Amino acid sequence: MVTIKSVVVLRDESGEQEVYKLVLPAAADIASSKLSVITPNGVAILGRHVGQTVRTRLPGGLRRITIREIRYQPESAASEPRIGVSPNHSCDPRWRQRASSRDVTML
Repeated sequence: MVTIKSVVVLRDESGEQEVYKLVLPAAADIASSKLSVITPNGVAILGRHVGQTVRTRLPGGLRRITIREIRYQPESAASEPRIGVSPNHSCDPRWRQRASSRDVTML
């Protein structure tokens, strides 16, 4: 289940995938993939499960997004990972995992 501090992979209708961490409004920073729980997408995914598709109303119209994966869920994990960082390279900030594939890319 998606909760605050969960790291999730979302896919939109076009098939594009993105990774976000759901956070409280004060910690939100979309450039760092930190999605506020009070945004339309944040409200829509809170409490949902992998495989569920939700609709959100945005200024451009309705958007359908599917929860593809929950990479981190705080209530079931011992430690909190950094967003998008491959566990094999967590000490090297030049490495990150791309949201659209499983390939590891060096920045």
